[in-house]
Amino acid sequence: MQASARVVGGPVLGSLPGLHRAASLEVETPFKHPRSSCRAKGSGDGHPRVVSGTDGCPLLVQKYTFFGVKCEGGRSARQQRSVRSPFSVSASVAEPPVKEALGFDAPLPAPELLSVFDSPSPFVVTSPEYPTLSTDDNHRPTYHFQPPAGFMNDPNGPAFIGGQYHIFYQHNPARAAWNWGVCWGHAVSSDLVHWEHRPLALTPTPGGYDQDGVFSGCCVNNDGIPTLLYTGVQVATPDRPVNVTSVSQLLGAAFSEVQCMATLGPDGKFSKGLAPVISTPPAGLDIVGFRDPYVWREGNEWMMLLGSGIKEQGGTALLYKSPDLHKWEFVQPIHIGDHTETGTMWECPILLKLGKWHILSVSPDNPANPILYWIGSFSNGTFVPYGAPRRLDLGNVCYAPNSCIDGKGRQLVWSWIQEVRSEEASVAAGYAGCLTLPRVLSMLDDGRLIQEPVEEMKLLRDRHLVHETDFALRSARPRTFNVHTGTLEIEVEIERGGADAVGIDIRETPTEDEVLESECGPEGCGLEATRAQRVLRTDPHEGVLVSYDYKKQWLEVAWWQPGPDAGTDSPGELVSKGGPLTLDEGENLKLRVFLDRSVVEVFANSRAVLTTRMYRNVIGAALIAKGGDAVVKQVDMWQMGSMWDPQLKDSPLVPQLKDNPYVSI
Repeated sequence: MQASARVVGGPVLGSLPGLHRAASLEVETPFKHPRSSCRAKGSGDGHPRVVSGTDGCPLLVQKYTFFGVKCEGGRSARQQRSVRSPFSVSASVAEPPVKEALGFDAPLPAPELLSVFDSPSPFVVTSPEYPTLSTDDNHRPTYHFQPPAGFMNDPNGPAFIGGQYHIFYQHNPARAAWNWGVCWGHAVSSDLVHWEHRPLALTPTPGGYDQDGVFSGCCVNNDGIPTLLYTGVQVATPDRPVNVTSVSQLLGAAFSEVQCMATLGPDGKFSKGLAPVISTPPAGLDIVGFRDPYVWREGNEWMMLLGSGIKEQGGTALLYKSPDLHKWEFVQPIHIGDHTETGTMWECPILLKLGKWHILSVSPDNPANPILYWIGSFSNGTFVPYGAPRRLDLGNVCYAPNSCIDGKGRQLVWSWIQEVRSEEASVAAGYAGCLTLPRVLSMLDDGRLIQEPVEEMKLLRDRHLVHETDFALRSARPRTFNVHTGTLEIEVEIERGGADAVGIDIRETPTEDEVLESECGPEGCGLEATRAQRVLRTDPHEGVLVSYDYKKQWLEVAWWQPGPDAGTDSPGELVSKGGPLTLDEGENLKLRVFLDRSVVEVFANSRAVLTTRMYRNVIGAALIAKGGDAVVKQVDMWQMGSMWDPQLKDSPLVPQLKDNPYVSI
């Protein structure tokens, strides 16, 4: 592409601290489109502004990144919905890189997005008409929480009120892709694994403070009344000045963020307040974002954390306090990170008290990055971390965790599981996104975090397929099992013996002889193997390999990921994700692996969790050892049921349902 540039002036819109009325470098980059001649514009001064371009086309220009699209020939960007490609003239855009040691990917280029000025809200209805999705889709999860159809991302406000579990979540019911005008979906359960969907809880109010989206937040129990706190957004346009608090390359927009509240009334509907409860960021801080309230009760006061970041310093969580959820007073940032280490903007912060410890969890910058948490102490409005941040999940798809405490006193946490296939594939399938299994978090006295799937997952065990105990796992000779299902739970305990590494090979499992014959020879396998596959001497294949390397003390999952432009049925690249797991002297490896079609969720010794997605029809399993023989103390496998099945009210694991007027929606 040929780019032309010139220095231009222009008005600055909004009141983001640090904006200057300076000239900027405007770049026009022509590109071809089958139905129009378009060009994109951007700015090289790093200061966001919304301008009226040629023919009145609105453009947001910022830091060599192109968000607006100008289409010639009488068509506006709104009409050209298929023209969605941002451009950049610099490789160093968006947030600065973060340390590779923490597992961060390089900063994402802006993905394919609708123009910032596309109409956001018209699809919103209280009871959407969901399409009926194919029952033959071998990639759609069955027991990980998801909406009936459409797009979901952050879990918002899980809560346990009146004997019922509530889950709220960001949702686009109209299309299996994110767009402005996102709302909150809502579902309830009595057992955490079977869910009943309710009408949409919150939708944007046209012309209101949340007209362009109901962003993330939380739900609290205010004297038995479910009360939602969330971020409402308005996008800046040339004819609609707003108090800009955030400029997002990922979303392609400058927008305002205010903190809002809604309460559930006797009619079973949530009613919003007439005005936001927090309308402006705290004075004196040069922030880069202001969203995602997380609220809890401490003594006689309510406390709130807001995700934010301070320019040239790093991500932060802003602390507020209130006597009544209506009037909020800013206290201070509870902790400020280093933007070169942990990102410039912390989304979805949560603060949990686990025994004598606190943990602060944040999602830095964008969903390409892992969830981080610090172990430390919280007092007098300040969080003091003990040591470096750690990763909450060792995979590549989890983001934006949220939590609640249930009637059993358990600290429950869910995170958003993203898709890793193309947006076009998700839209064609009719769904995108789901949640992790509900996890119970606790802390050992030595500061090690424990994450376990809830006990109620046992309710979904449909058929007990495998139960074997005390057998030798021979080096380089897989032990195969005659299981054929894409919805599988595997629970295995392995004694190391003389093995250097062990693993679970999940795929359409061949016989042992076929596996041995397919091992890589002197000429190689024809494909580049991941480290785990080289260690375990398995051939590169289209399944999933869960492995543990005793020498490196490393847990890993390797899988085939489709290429971004190839669709879900074409091979892409072999990738692997993993992280450290240190076993105590003489401690056996204990794995619980949940395969839910395209979702793989691995719990290792309750101290490490690794979640990923792959789009292959893997339906079998084998155990593998390398470098010596291991001993399998016990292995069990179950075919799993569905979250859509009726709730099992007569199970001893399920609490008795109670009458609750707040879920009669």
